[in-house]
Amino acid sequence: MAKITYADKVSINIDANIPEINKTKDTNINEIKEVVNNNDEEFLSGWIPITETLTYVSVDNPSAIINFSGDVTAKYQIADKLKLTNNSNVSYAKIVYVGTYDNINNVTPITIIQSINYPNNDAYYALANSAITNVYFSRIYNPLEFPVAKNNWTLISKSNSNLSKTTPTSNIWYNLGDFNLPVKVGDWTIAYDVNAEGSTTSGNQANCYSTLSTSVNSETDIDFTSFSRNTAPATGSVTISEKQSKYKIMRINSPTTFYLNAKTLVTGQNSVSFRGDQGTTIIKAILDY
Repeated sequence: MAKITYADKVSINIDANIPEINKTKDTNINEIKEVVNNNDEEFLSGWIPITETLTYVSVDNPSAIINFSGDVTAKYQIADKLKLTNNSNVSYAKIVYVGTYDNINNVTPITIIQSINYPNNDAYYALANSAITNVYFSRIYNPLEFPVAKNNWTLISKSNSNLSKTTPTSNIWYNLGDFNLPVKVGDWTIAYDVNAEGSTTSGNQANCYSTLSTSVNSETDIDFTSFSRNTAPATGSVTISEKQSKYKIMRINSPTTFYLNAKTLVTGQNSVSFRGDQGTTIIKAILDY
């Protein structure tokens, strides 16, 4: 768009056919056009420049806390997208928590999840304790160059091993192989998928429970519990091997580790196992926005 010259302004102002309200008077039309052009760029890219100053607080990769200058509790919200430059890297993130305004220090702490380098569970560019510049935010689904693929917002733990507890005590939960997934603050769909196995060489039943828990030796949420069993004649070996899976949408308000636990209710059972060697054992958390 070409700039309007002084001669253009004079021509507009002396044209009797143009209502007075539409005449430029002392208004600088080029400033108006600059605003329009900037808005056009924001419309095309989907990114709006942030006017606040951002400072590093802490990092729990791929999560981080940033202080925004001023009270921005009514301006930014959960699920807003961010684009920023830090440590010479352009990084993308989503807001997962807006903290309470600190009027003493005139800042608002905001927690973010940075784009994840799947399946490593780390941010592509973890926030560094250095300047945060060139910051933009967006509320559209796919602002320019923003990574929208689900994998970029997924935490995952995988095992291809046979994780087993031999001679388990009846009705006692075990975290087989210390298999777990740390989940950060945010709204997540948390799920697991496992080939669960129970085996005995005597008796007439084998069973296996699995559960995703915030404790290594208990069931903390029955919504995450699965059960399989098999029966046979009074003598002989019994094995039950079955796929078990559950998922749940959850708000995580503080970093929480989820453990995949197993148990049996059969006294004298030989083992309970997660047979990752027969199909990958998985815990995953997908950010819901």
